[in-house]
Amino acid sequence: MAMMMVHCRGSCRTSCAAIDALAKSRVRLSGLNGVNAADLINAALEYQHAASEDVSVTTFSAALQGHVTAISPKRKRSAA
Repeated sequence: MAMMMVHCRGSCRTSCAAIDALAKSRVRLSGLNGVNAADLINAALEYQHAASEDVSVTTFSAALQGHVTAISPKRKRSAA
């Protein structure tokens, strides 16, 4: 697992964190601060171990559930 700081891909002005993997929905968390650092690391580990179809708000601790602002499923690729 790797964590990287990147520019927002959604062009918003609010800072956020995203957890993403190829076969799983992307999860965006907003309103975080230094107090949430350990929770965010644990969230990334929980996300890593969750089955792709099981990623939801409840994947994360109660401390982070209120910070989940989007869960974006991957688009299915066409067979063409």
